[in-house]
Amino acid sequence: ADNVSCATGDQCCGSYCEPNGVGGALECSSTLPNGSCSDLQGGCSTPADCCLSGALCVNGFCASPGL
Repeated sequence: ADNVSCATGDQCCGSYCEPNGVGGALECSSTLPNGSCSDLQGGCSTPADCCLSGALCVNGFCASPGL
């Protein structure tokens, strides 16, 4: 659920695990903050949503090629 502690986006119903404010603890969210990208295992719609260059968007989550 949103606002619950997490380590990666795949632990969240909303697909995103983001800091709660600047330097805040990681919490589940349904939206990616504007201008941000998703880390591996974070939510995505296209590979462009992922921070890692060359990452894939597989089943709505950023994945490293070859894994």
